[in-house]
Amino acid sequence: MLVRNEAEIENDIIGFIKGWGYCRKLPDTEINTKGLVKKVKFGASVYGRELEYFHYYKENTLPLEFINIDGPHWVTLFAHTEKVVENMKSLGYNLRANEYLMKVCPIKNMGQYKNHVVEKVHTKKQSEEINNYLGFEKFNPDRIDDPNIHYYFIRADNKPVCTGVISTIEGSSCLDRIHTDENYRGLGLAASLCSFMLDSCQDHGVTRNILGSSEMGLHLYKKLGYETVIPMYVFEKN
Repeated sequence: MLVRNEAEIENDIIGFIKGWGYCRKLPDTEINTKGLVKKVKFGASVYGRELEYFHYYKENTLPLEFINIDGPHWVTLFAHTEKVVENMKSLGYNLRANEYLMKVCPIKNMGQYKNHVVEKVHTKKQSEEINNYLGFEKFNPDRIDDPNIHYYFIRADNKPVCTGVISTIEGSSCLDRIHTDENYRGLGLAASLCSFMLDSCQDHGVTRNILGSSEMGLHLYKKLGYETVIPMYVFEKN
């Protein structure tokens, strides 16, 4: 893990919240990165939640806000200690995932991984066809013309078997929802997809990419030059 000061970590966290939130935003989504506790309010259900709070746990105490929040919501805590897990459980939260905030800056040319043809989604019809194949809405047809969100995929056997989303906001970018069909894993598809998307960022003068990685994704992103900024703990409360 890189050694960074708190201001650098905070800056990366804010960049992630903005980029990640933009990848998933709906027309009424509100993204607030001010104060100790940041918030993304989607305005409708997005992959299981309408409301998610974010906090950089650096004082070994939780803000009182987490005690007083009403209604179902998720909380993502960025922390160097697993102490947060027991603290949140004592407040009635359930741990959903242990992930990692990762960053590559500057973005590097990774031509060695470009072994597959990557396609960009250009039309609503194309996005709808891919969504129909996947069985859920991966690509929002109403955002195809948004210059800050981009949808990509790799086709195999005439099927969109590897898909991903990238946002570009305020000179930074965020990869999100990178997924390969389990029947096509181990072929380097995700590495090709990510390297292509990162190159597209450089073409627009973007030099930083931040993302949240699962345990499964760690090997891929480390191979692509990412380094871990800080662990992320995702909690849910109903």
